[in-house]
Amino acid sequence: MSSFEFQLLLAAASSSSDQPLAVWKSLETEPRLDWNRLLGGARRHGMWPLLVRCLSCFPSTQIPAAVRTELQLQQQQIAVQNLHLTGELWTLLQLFLACGIEAVPVKGPTLSMLAFSDVAGRQFCDLDLLIAEQDLARCATLLLERGYRTWAPVESMRDSTFLRITNVLEFSHPEKGHHVELHWRLSVVLLPIDLSEAWRERRLVETSPGGKRISTFAPEPLLVYLSVHAAKHCWLRLNWAADIAWLIQRHPHLDWTYLMRLARRERCWRAVKLALVLARDWLDVALPDEVIRELNGDRTTFALAKRVSYWWTLPAQKVPDEGKKRWERTRFFFEIQDSWKERYRYLARLLFTPNLNDWRFVRLPVRWIGLYLALRPLRFLLNLLRSPKEDLDRQ
Repeated sequence: MSSFEFQLLLAAASSSSDQPLAVWKSLETEPRLDWNRLLGGARRHGMWPLLVRCLSCFPSTQIPAAVRTELQLQQQQIAVQNLHLTGELWTLLQLFLACGIEAVPVKGPTLSMLAFSDVAGRQFCDLDLLIAEQDLARCATLLLERGYRTWAPVESMRDSTFLRITNVLEFSHPEKGHHVELHWRLSVVLLPIDLSEAWRERRLVETSPGGKRISTFAPEPLLVYLSVHAAKHCWLRLNWAADIAWLIQRHPHLDWTYLMRLARRERCWRAVKLALVLARDWLDVALPDEVIRELNGDRTTFALAKRVSYWWTLPAQKVPDEGKKRWERTRFFFEIQDSWKERYRYLARLLFTPNLNDWRFVRLPVRWIGLYLALRPLRFLLNLLRSPKEDLDRQ
């Protein structure tokens, strides 16, 4: 993707109304715009709705007819899919509520409304629900009765070891094509985060995707979670920065004192600072002075932001995703920890915390969970003998 095409995607991601106009003036004299590369970049970065919104500011004569048609068709498909998922979200929440279960949706339709005031304002392909750990088995049973499928048997969802070593279980509906993720914690190992306290404090707001009244996390805890979620994936998609930028822009009266205190309490303050640097320096988001003072004192965060902005410009096959460039990913996760103490904790989790593959290999009761430390080398060797080319990330 050339510099100009990247600038066009940045303009689309920015919540500033001046950015599309500036790009339009450049477009008048730019002879080398590659529309195929631009659309390819929009696909990779999940930027279709925002690119459509940006290009709507330009005279239609400047956009090839084939490009206009593709943009319109893709946006229509996204709108239809988002509405279907919104309807499914409402149905599931009512189903859980009838059984006395509270679930808090994160991202998906509620984020679309909070950040863009439009359920079709961003792309999403699944529903993420935060539930209490003790409700997992009941929620899973309700989903299975509704036609969903998952890899784990229901009895495992009452297994204390299973609940300890992972935080999410995925479900898919073979007929409807819907995907649902049940979280009882939002993140583990790489960047642990637990917003249960914010949930207990009722840091929630009401949204209305598809005309339905649905509660979700308030912008402050949501911004903290979005920062960690993007960091877990090395910020490889520009639309995650757009979510942050538009969320801040739509909510000018954020409680920044609470947000910073929450990020420090969750030990993810540097991950949040990285999100804020990207939003400010690349997407023209205005931040309060007390936040800027915090950012300016952290050179590591600016170095990470420079690295992320470089990854944004790379083709998808060259970025450090889950299957490639593991050293780059490990280094990124190491550096994004808040302190040296947290870095040592991260390495300890990486080396010694059992994962789902360990649990699948042998299921130990939670009181014997420490035995996984001895079993991990054995399982590694067995897998190596079975398939020497197996992805080591799965070890």
